[in-house]
Amino acid sequence: MILPTLYFAIQILIQTRKIISEFCHNLAVVFWITANAYWMITEFLELEDAKVFSSGYPFGLDDISFKQLAVIPFGMGIAVLVYYYFFWRIRNRDTGETL
Repeated sequence: MILPTLYFAIQILIQTRKIISEFCHNLAVVFWITANAYWMITEFLELEDAKVFSSGYPFGLDDISFKQLAVIPFGMGIAVLVYYYFFWRIRNRDTGETL
């Protein structure tokens, strides 16, 4: 069910590309679906505890598991919304919502 969900989320993203508020929220949803799909796959393949890096790396990088990498697309979704609410929306207060 990952592929149809991502397909329709991307279709909605493309359809709303001219309305910046809708586009940003739908882009965040695509990132979150991707993160959840990755997380599910790591658990299905029993990789949730497997380490990404071998030991010997500084700063505790050898403690990062494949499951924890799901934070990257989750963070990208949050970054899109932070950009919209704290930068784009404030700078374009008077221009309207379209690109």
